[in-house]
Amino acid sequence: DYRETALVNAEFLLRELRRDGRLLRTYKDGRAKIDAFLEDHALLADALIAVYEASGDPRWIHEARGLADTMIERFLDEDEGVFYDTATDSEALVVRPRDLYDNATPSGTSAATLALLRLSALVGEPRYARIATRVLEGMGRLLTEIPAGFGRLLAALDFHLATPREVVVVGTREAEDTRALLNVLARHYLPNTVLAFAEPDSVAGAAELIPLLVGRGMVDGQATAYVCERYACRIPVTDAAGLERELDV
Repeated sequence: DYRETALVNAEFLLRELRRDGRLLRTYKDGRAKIDAFLEDHALLADALIAVYEASGDPRWIHEARGLADTMIERFLDEDEGVFYDTATDSEALVVRPRDLYDNATPSGTSAATLALLRLSALVGEPRYARIATRVLEGMGRLLTEIPAGFGRLLAALDFHLATPREVVVVGTREAEDTRALLNVLARHYLPNTVLAFAEPDSVAGAAELIPLLVGRGMVDGQATAYVCERYACRIPVTDAAGLERELDV
């Protein structure tokens, strides 16, 4: 199914396009080469967040955090509050490139900003949100003057200005009651929502990486969903209709 295909692809990318802990950009005939740019790190980080949401395996959040930290360390000018497309240790150019516009694919800056906001909501790391917010503030004039050129960055701005919702689902993945809750999230477009999923016997371990899971468990042995805003959660629900009410969908 789609989830298994995503997992296979994520495994391949991290196994074949990473050398000595550094991400590479291209792969052909069994060979990976060319140091990855900002957009490669950012889009892969965002994809790994989605893989976590689909699988519930906290390993993918660990990998996404590693990519986020690399973006900050190697691509961010903290004094200026801007991301560059090439790393600090890349080949020196006359001008360090910084392509801001979203075209057929998002720019590295846009992808990095949204990935940092989503990751911050999941793992409770305020530094990620602060960096993303500073990028958005610096791009304010361009967003106002040329909004058509910044589709992904406007999505990041919407995430920032909204109150993002965190949804926690605890249950046995293949159980009917768990699938009913997860299907609610799959059926509806929820752009400013992040999902933390865990099976009941893995909540404690996963909570070390994902604080949203701290203290969350099943209610009366049933798959349970918690809808939260800024980590303040409403009364848990155990059925699809209740989750739809809490999400207002």
